[in-house]
Amino acid sequence: MRILNFIKTFFRNILLHSGFSLLTLFGLSIGIAMSLLVLIYVYYESNYDRHWSDTEQIYRLYSYGEISGEAIRSAVTPQPLASVAAGSEGVEAAARLVPGARKLVAGSFNRSLESGFFYADPEFFEIFDLTFLEGDPHSALRDSAAVVLTRTTALRLFGEEKVKGALLTVEDSSVFRVSAVVEDIPANSHFSFDFLASWPEVEARLRKHPGDERAGMIDNWLHLNSYTYVKVNARADVAKLGRAVAERTSHEVEEQVAASFSGRGEEEGRIAIDFGLQPVSAVHLHSQLDNEPKDRASALYLYIFTAIAIFILLVTAVNFMNLTTAKAARRYKEVAVRKYFGAGRRMLILQFLTEAVAFSFLALFLALVLVEWLLPVFNAMFQIRMSVSGFIREPDTIWILVLTMSLGVLSGSYPALFFSGLKPWSALTGSMRVSRLGLVLRGLLISFQTSLALVLLVLTLGMAWQLHHLQGTFHGFQEDHALVVEWGGTDAQGLLDLKEGLLQRSEVAKVGLAEFVPGDDPTVVSFRWEGDSARVLLLALNYVDEGFFEALGAELVAGRWSRLSRDSSETAEVVVSASALRLLGQSGDQQQFLEMIGGRSSARDYRFKIVGVVADISFAGIKEEPRPMVFVLDREAARSEHLVIRLNNSPEGDAVVQEVWRELAPGRAMHYSSLEEVKAGFYSEEQRFARIAVVFALLALVLLLFGLIGMSAFLLQYHQKQLFIRKVLSAGFKDLLAYSLRDYWWFLGGGMAVGLPAAAFVLQFWLAGFSRIFTLPYYAYVFPIFLMLVLAFVVAWITGGREIRKVVDS
Repeated sequence: MRILNFIKTFFRNILLHSGFSLLTLFGLSIGIAMSLLVLIYVYYESNYDRHWSDTEQIYRLYSYGEISGEAIRSAVTPQPLASVAAGSEGVEAAARLVPGARKLVAGSFNRSLESGFFYADPEFFEIFDLTFLEGDPHSALRDSAAVVLTRTTALRLFGEEKVKGALLTVEDSSVFRVSAVVEDIPANSHFSFDFLASWPEVEARLRKHPGDERAGMIDNWLHLNSYTYVKVNARADVAKLGRAVAERTSHEVEEQVAASFSGRGEEEGRIAIDFGLQPVSAVHLHSQLDNEPKDRASALYLYIFTAIAIFILLVTAVNFMNLTTAKAARRYKEVAVRKYFGAGRRMLILQFLTEAVAFSFLALFLALVLVEWLLPVFNAMFQIRMSVSGFIREPDTIWILVLTMSLGVLSGSYPALFFSGLKPWSALTGSMRVSRLGLVLRGLLISFQTSLALVLLVLTLGMAWQLHHLQGTFHGFQEDHALVVEWGGTDAQGLLDLKEGLLQRSEVAKVGLAEFVPGDDPTVVSFRWEGDSARVLLLALNYVDEGFFEALGAELVAGRWSRLSRDSSETAEVVVSASALRLLGQSGDQQQFLEMIGGRSSARDYRFKIVGVVADISFAGIKEEPRPMVFVLDREAARSEHLVIRLNNSPEGDAVVQEVWRELAPGRAMHYSSLEEVKAGFYSEEQRFARIAVVFALLALVLLLFGLIGMSAFLLQYHQKQLFIRKVLSAGFKDLLAYSLRDYWWFLGGGMAVGLPAAAFVLQFWLAGFSRIFTLPYYAYVFPIFLMLVLAFVVAWITGGREIRKVVDS
């Protein structure tokens, strides 16, 4: 009954002081909602790949080593590694996941150009327990023409989910039969696919055609092109397993290296490749490997976000304390009357703690409403798929209730101790006695909030300036009036016909073909330079036609472009990027020859003559140094998968390209984008974190606003007696305001003084990850300070003015 009386008192005080109570409730709700959103994001990111059964028993093998002094750390591995791992002690299953090229896929309902086509071993479903809507996981990939679809893909191509046995046409030639339909891969998985076909069947076909260039990768230990996963038994010694795999593969790698250099009378290249194991649940946050199937996150960011969530709750609690004790005069008589009628200190502490906890749970209800409303906005801004249902389950609900209870107790502890400690006579006279230490601690919190807000505002501006600087820098191509069209597939003649058809239109200036275009991740192959036969170079390899460079707007630095035709007896000609030439340590004036080592078959010569040098073309932005690249002439479009189209300055250029496409590639889905969009996409991850910084900067300003309101109200209550005395001595309104809030400005200025160097340090730390940076102008530091001073002045004038006028008018 006593608790019920306390709750009645709580609601009565809310109704009596509705404006103040709503302000306090709103501040508390915002703090809890923002903390929950941050914690949901942390929960989402930290639970990548934890939804698989026996996740702790699933590992991925990776490649590491050195090639001519260049370190290799790659998520992809050689094809033969899976069989070695499968035969190791403690391994229950091993499987390869091989990414495929974009393919034109047609179902009974729709056809489209698809990028999520992968191949896998049948044991893949023994490792990853996907939810099967149709079909059997044990036989899904046993048939030569079997393909597994995800639910969304089945709906997109067939218009329904239950499509087992339906025929799927790929590239208008290959026909697959749908053997199973699985639920979509969870968004917080480090890999994703839409189609999964049988890799052993592809491997068997390649072995029958050894002249095919792709056949050379099957048994090649230097060709890294597949992801290898193993599931170990619960009692397996993973460290021992890693050593066993390393011992069993070292001899194979050494033999492969020796074979690559045999018969040439030259030294073996300085190559060392080993293989390691990493838990699949650690890939997203802790992997430092190249060639990951999806973007990774940084564990450091999660630690920062967790600290921010805790800080938000702490600041919210302290702001609640300030706002509660600032209005202490309204509760003085109530405390005095309760003490007069025999209420003890324990009873008063329980009353005020009950009110604080009730306030927290009311704020929690509003916060959950805010989270449900804001979550779609956060998902759209941060390009993720978080949900409350995945976070708030039965155990998590208990933790949320415990945290809310703790927040209520923390925020109500000081007001409870403060009011319960008042003597009846002091309560009746309304004298407020708070130690100077209590004032300093509150002020230091305001200083910290000010510093944090300043750091986030400067960081936000710095990110915006850096991204603007990067997007305005030359990336090795001219992005204006240029389109990139994906062709995909194996219809080389159709691609050549489309190119000729486009060139006949006056709106089209140039057309080029290429296997990879900016925005793609080119294949990296090992080469050897004849000037140093013992040195092996890792170079990106791109097959292009003679029109590619002009259509892209690339800049020729030295030499010439490759010739359109050549006699078969001559050495093939290639163009290299400027960074590749620097890697060779040569100038463009000398004749150079390269020989491909990795990814080759014995059917042809892989010796190339360098005839030209092109300025570095950025394929992934200029955040890092560009990968040295070799451009090989592909005059028959055998390897080309994209068109680069440079338009004349015509508003109808896009429409003309679409018209030609419909005429020459009827029924084929068209996927295209401008080079401007491609260039902007280079920095999508930086833009995402910039948006996160903007949200946190605005949140820091909101928390600072409530902190300033609470601090100014507290200081006015703290100096109430001095204000009354100075009013009797005829002090004016401005003098009273300046006197009562002098500490307010000192703490604000101290926070800014600390925040400026901290902001410069944090910004430089972030910029350290870029190969090209800019200098932030001075007004980027001045503007946040000016904004915060204006905010502080408005709060002081409104909050302080209202309270001081009460003293002046009394």
